[in-house]
Amino acid sequence: ANFIYQKALTTVPGADSSANIHCNLGRIYQLQGKSGDAKLSLTKALERDPNLVPALMYLTEYNLANRNFVDTVPLMERARDLDPGNANIYMNLGVAYRGTARYDEARAAYEQVIKLKPEDPDPHLNLGILYGDYMKSYDAAIAEYELYIKMGGSQSSAVQVYIENTRKEQEKVKKMEER
Repeated sequence: ANFIYQKALTTVPGADSSANIHCNLGRIYQLQGKSGDAKLSLTKALERDPNLVPALMYLTEYNLANRNFVDTVPLMERARDLDPGNANIYMNLGVAYRGTARYDEARAAYEQVIKLKPEDPDPHLNLGILYGDYMKSYDAAIAEYELYIKMGGSQSSAVQVYIENTRKEQEKVKKMEER
């Protein structure tokens, strides 16, 4: 596929102006682990079509992998406005909001995922992390973790450890407050 897209860019008239070709090539680079090339191709795709949702999503993957939450927020907000029924956009937006300390907006994004995909346990895991690690609302975190496990989340055994650690942190905070 890489060869075909490269060949198209060099031999097909007007191919360089195609956002889709650059987007697909960027995705191929991502899958090959060539993150620098992927970012360059995806950026070219968005220069040609700033509203190409797949390019916004793939560039978001790059940014999140590099913990670049600040640049992720506007990408995902634009994608959300273009495709408001896409639960994956809200999940990524929640992670980006959490990474920029916009906790209420992160919670709202995860809650939107639950509305769009009520059978998906992952937003409950993300809410648990948000509540426990960032908002220090331990009971809410434990409730979300337990719901994640009840729904059969793929990381349930690791989440059991999260619950134990959250309870320990809650006790630690309680003792400090009592002093």
